Amino acid sequence: MRFNKPELNSLASNPATRFDKEGLLIITDRQEGFLWRSSEVRVERWCKLRGNLLFYLKDKDPKSAVAGLLVLENCRARIQNEERDSEGYVFDLDFKDSPSERFITRSSAERLAWVQCIEHASSEKLNALIRQLKEQIVSQSRQPSSGASSSMGNHIDLGMPLEQQMQEQLQLHGQPAEELSVPVPTEVVAPFEGDLIQF
Repeated sequence: MRFNKPELNSLASNPATRFDKEGLLIITDRQEGFLWRSSEVRVERWCKLRGNLLFYLKDKDPKSAVAGLLVLENCRARIQNEERDSEGYVFDLDFKDSPSERFITRSSAERLAWVQCIEHASSEKLNALIRQLKEQIVSQSRQPSSGASSSMGNHIDLGMPLEQQMQEQLQLHGQPAEELSVPVPTEVVAPFEGDLIQF
């Protein structure tokens, strides 16, 4: 996979970047040796999770440079043993087409927090959440409204003019349109610089 290393370093080290989770994790680091021999070394590193990107830094310092990045797609966080291992509380990331990655935390609560954040990090989960929210919106918009104010909100969201909304509300509730007078603004004042404009 190609990626823009300076941009990723900038994202990981920018103090304005908000991360979903940060903290120390012990990572299994694979090191290539002489004559195709490799060894696994456990290294404690500062890790930062943003969306589906898990950055791990060179050491424990939260301001150190990025050492690597895992894209958390097609993976599943798995706790193999609830009890403490000799090194700490272990969890694995099982990837669909890549080898598993092992992480160790100092406490059970910290392990659970990382696993939960990682499970919600994939774009698959985000897409499922978006689908669920869309379904909720559709089901709510199909339900008959109990009052004018709640259904007016739906009309406002649809971008209908205020007068048309009120006329529709009156027709829905069986009142003649003449009974309600809607104040029409006569002048629109442009906001001054520095004014708070809410949408």
